[in-house]
Amino acid sequence: MMKNIITLLALSLIFSSCEKEIDYEIPDPGDKIVVSGRLEDGQSPKIYLSTSVYSMLAREPKTSNIYTAKLYSDAPNSPFELQAALDPNNLFDSLYYYTTANTIEAGRNYRLEVSAPNLDPVSAQTGVPDITLIENVRFDTATRDLRFNFMDKASTSNYYIVELRSVDNPYQLYISTADPSLEFFSFSQDPFGEGESRTYGTEAFLDDNQFNGQRKEINIRLEDFSNNDRFYVYLHSISESFYRFRLTQAAGDFNESPFSEPVQIFSNVSGGYGIIAGSSSDRSLVSF
Repeated sequence: MMKNIITLLALSLIFSSCEKEIDYEIPDPGDKIVVSGRLEDGQSPKIYLSTSVYSMLAREPKTSNIYTAKLYSDAPNSPFELQAALDPNNLFDSLYYYTTANTIEAGRNYRLEVSAPNLDPVSAQTGVPDITLIENVRFDTATRDLRFNFMDKASTSNYYIVELRSVDNPYQLYISTADPSLEFFSFSQDPFGEGESRTYGTEAFLDDNQFNGQRKEINIRLEDFSNNDRFYVYLHSISESFYRFRLTQAAGDFNESPFSEPVQIFSNVSGGYGIIAGSSSDRSLVSF
């Protein structure tokens, strides 16, 4: 017994003598332009621009009106000069976004170019998918199960979001599904204890790698039991950049273990950080 104790003490002294404190400083990559924007068919662009902040500094990045931004496409009047505007919905701080009166069109490709004094210019590209139409909507008022179909295009990889929104109060409604091809990047698992292996959330994402070029049936359940006698079902066709950004963002949110590998959030901004994504939407009114 004494021999074992002496051996353990000797080992502890050896390991403690090998300890070395390393003072590591996270390198400062320098200030970069940050882009955050979603180009929606039929809407004017709304792109937020800011400058990155070194991670070791205790301050938040802020938008401003110092940037020069142009949006290019294959439209005859391209490029569009984007102008800074104050976001009226932000009551606590001056939040700028960049926009133009020209509206975004489905089926076109767009390139954003941004510059600012003392900063390297950046660029980002995205396509805005064609609208995918919702077909044959059926809603069972007893079970609150909703089904509809859509035809996937075979020529490209396609990505979608399915959501329900109330007509009277346009917020996202809580839904569930047992279809494994529908993914909730922000979700909860079976909160009602039904034991049906259902997943729950407000936005269901899917890609077409399992049904490329085929007709897809969506089967979801309305779980929001408030008095919603009218709601819209939305099918958003989204760019690959949108899908990959939200997927990696969700992976980062769930990556809380100190032993996990860090998650690189997807960015399609060359020379800077952030995301520009495209989307188009179809919707159908459900009344009961």
